[in-house]
Amino acid sequence: LYKECNNLFLHLLRTNLHRAIKLGKALNSESERKSIPLIYQKTFAFNLGTAYLLRGEYADAKAKLRETLTMEPNPQLKAQAMNNLAVASWWHKAPMPYDQAQVDLETVKSTLAEYSAQQIDKDFENVLPLFKNSISNFENIQLVHEDDKKELLQLLLDQSNIAPANRSSIDLEKTPFGSKESGVPLVNIGEFLMATQPSKIDETTFWFKVTLKYFEQVDPASIDRILIMLAAFCTSSRQFMKAEGLYRKVLELLENSDSFNKALALQGYGRMVKQMPRREQEGDKLIAEGQEYAKNLPYWSWKIPHTVIPKVDLV
Repeated sequence: LYKECNNLFLHLLRTNLHRAIKLGKALNSESERKSIPLIYQKTFAFNLGTAYLLRGEYADAKAKLRETLTMEPNPQLKAQAMNNLAVASWWHKAPMPYDQAQVDLETVKSTLAEYSAQQIDKDFENVLPLFKNSISNFENIQLVHEDDKKELLQLLLDQSNIAPANRSSIDLEKTPFGSKESGVPLVNIGEFLMATQPSKIDETTFWFKVTLKYFEQVDPASIDRILIMLAAFCTSSRQFMKAEGLYRKVLELLENSDSFNKALALQGYGRMVKQMPRREQEGDKLIAEGQEYAKNLPYWSWKIPHTVIPKVDLV
């Protein structure tokens, strides 16, 4: 019964956020929790926190995800909650500027009043450590037996710096990461740095290289988002030819996709093209195409690539 409730909950997170939150509140009520096995209590708390995150209720999202972490979840659920808590802490202070999020921004403004500026800043400072801790748990580092691999993982995920001081000498030809779920927090690190710490170009470049190698070797089917981030990064440094090649590659990969990443790529490509001589009209057309595509998606779709949402269990 609870497995089917969880599958419905996960489906609603992608398709009907209002019903997801209604279901989550019911499953997390005091009267209902008494009869729910502990493993599903943890799962439903995480799901509700994730639903709040997707709806832009960041204060409630952080509270529910922290509650999940206090319930001693297994490493996988702990990693998932840490990633989503990091995203909530990031956007609570610095909401993303996508048009589709305007519905959420009014909610964000109301939740800001529930937190002091100091608390929001403190949470924001913990974003990068949370992303690194999320990856550490996905990789289950304590169970890694290869000394060289374990040492490199610990170096990359060190909490005391953004990126290793000796990063120029690190051999990235073979990624030390092996979990397919590590991809979401890995891309989040690069995007977080690019969006909030533009002066950290060297560190951002390093993380993009690490992440690209990971997707090439571990999860090539999901490489589109890191390619979009690299294209945006190239655009910011006016490397337009390289950016255009990356955007074209992404659109080729996502030709039959219903992901928001396709809308993101079209709009990013359009904004880039508009900066090139005699291509403003072409850029406007690409942007309009991306905006039209996004209209057919749920308003929270742009958040899903940043968020860990487990797959429905069909077994």
